[in-house]
Amino acid sequence: APGYSQADRETVHRVLAEVLHREQDADRRAWHRAAAAPGEDDDVAQELELTAERARQRSGFAAAARALERAAELSSDDEARGRRLVRAAEDAWLAGRPERASALIARTTRLVTDPLVRADVVHLRGTIELRCGVPADALVTLSGGAAEIAAMAPAKATEMLIEAGQSASYAGDAAQIVEMGRRAKSLLRADDADQRFSVD
Repeated sequence: APGYSQADRETVHRVLAEVLHREQDADRRAWHRAAAAPGEDDDVAQELELTAERARQRSGFAAAARALERAAELSSDDEARGRRLVRAAEDAWLAGRPERASALIARTTRLVTDPLVRADVVHLRGTIELRCGVPADALVTLSGGAAEIAAMAPAKATEMLIEAGQSASYAGDAAQIVEMGRRAKSLLRADDADQRFSVD
């Protein structure tokens, strides 16, 4: 507001956060604490991550994405920042905002080193390409991502190969449909009936 300094606004948000102490006020309290934070604050970032979880449980994916994006901004650690941006991108995608999801994913490039989180990045990038872009490009992205993660997380790789097979189908590449199916089948565990059904 005009006439008020940033410090004044932070003070007001801090006071509001202090009076919102009931359990049902947790999300509003987290947002006021975030508005009062002058810089990085891992405790507030954690509170916003919990806010995002609650929003996701009620299918409030746009709200979850906003909370995680702000949590990422408040994170002092690059890996935590990257992980939160990836989750924000996934929620933005589920909220029907592919452009926002892609923009958030693009911000993770130099932050994410964990191979499992990197696999989530590649998977989402490939899914967006499959649904909104060029299926042949999605095939390359998903197939390559699956190869990188297959030894460490075969179930994740199988999910990516199933979508890669869909990409090949949309691209009209029969040979790659068969190849993605062959690769997915080679990763199946005998006791995973759900994935066996999908692969079949």
